[in-house]
Amino acid sequence: MMGTSFIATHESLAQDEYEQMLIASTVDDLVCTNTVTNVLGNWLRPTLLRAGIDPDELLFKPKVDFGDEKTREANLKRWRDIWSAGHGVGSVTDIEPVAAIVDRLHAEYRIAAAKPSCFA
Repeated sequence: MMGTSFIATHESLAQDEYEQMLIASTVDDLVCTNTVTNVLGNWLRPTLLRAGIDPDELLFKPKVDFGDEKTREANLKRWRDIWSAGHGVGSVTDIEPVAAIVDRLHAEYRIAAAKPSCFA
């Protein structure tokens, strides 16, 4: 649930362009499909388009043939060039240290824990 936030950190080894795309993206930029890896995932629409893949067509052709060598090579390239993100992508607003994210989560937890619960 928190992975996307930790991609855009100083400590991350992600490409700068990937981190900047996360900052610029919203949940509307996600395409949920199993076409890229045969496993359902959320892919950033701009990277699908950049790879020459029509995101709207993916939903209608969800099966990828990994059988022939040419397709396998293309999918290896896709794996490297098509980036994913979770539904929290809209909350990524800056590249920051992991410690800042952890501190913010801790503070938000303390605030939430102090509120009366409807389950008590």
